[in-house]
Amino acid sequence: MTCVGKESVRSLRWSAPNETAQRSWGNRDDATRDGAYIVSLAVVEYELGMVALSRADTRTGADYYVAKTQSGDLENAFRLEVSGVDEGGLADIRRRLRSKEEQAARGDSFLPAYASVVGFQEAAVLVNFVGDSNSE
Repeated sequence: MTCVGKESVRSLRWSAPNETAQRSWGNRDDATRDGAYIVSLAVVEYELGMVALSRADTRTGADYYVAKTQSGDLENAFRLEVSGVDEGGLADIRRRLRSKEEQAARGDSFLPAYASVVGFQEAAVLVNFVGDSNSE
């Protein structure tokens, strides 16, 4: 994992889903998106000390608002744009991260932003501060 230029290795354990859960989450695109949300939010909380305050509105260039406090005050929040990649290597994850950074930069919001991409096949997570060319 690389979070705003800082590399680290973390492990994640989970139980294999039973048949009912597999049918419930049978849409691969939704499962990838939702899995990327939870992994990205966990990384942002663990590595940056921020928690999700709420979902972001359409056209803000983000999926969530995150902050260091749970006050719900969005004035001091950051936007978090998230994506997941089922297949491909690190180059594919980096390419998607650049795309998500551009999306966040174009968003209709004055709040600063992070972009995060989870590569499931590669077991990698990349998080960058949008506009920081010195990150990942």
